[in-house]
Amino acid sequence: MVKKKKKKKKKKKKKKKKKKKKKKKKEKKKKERKKETKKQPGTILSKTWCCSLKEKLFTLEFEMRNSLCTFPILVEAIFLC
Repeated sequence: MVKKKKKKKKKKKKKKKKKKKKKKKKEKKKKERKKETKKQPGTILSKTWCCSLKEKLFTLEFEMRNSLCTFPILVEAIFLC
């Protein structure tokens, strides 16, 4: 009897996963965008203000005296109240 030769099985190469890297890059971009929006001048005023109306008016007066902020920022800050 003649012996049959066994066929060698080819090993499949595993593909490397690149999805994790893409997700990390997207998360970094999102964080950068959030940081950029936080740096806007109008948001700084609204965060420092307290709830009472007197304190808001006082800070407005103070900012106007020091001329740290421009008129449109003040208007935006008033509407945020």
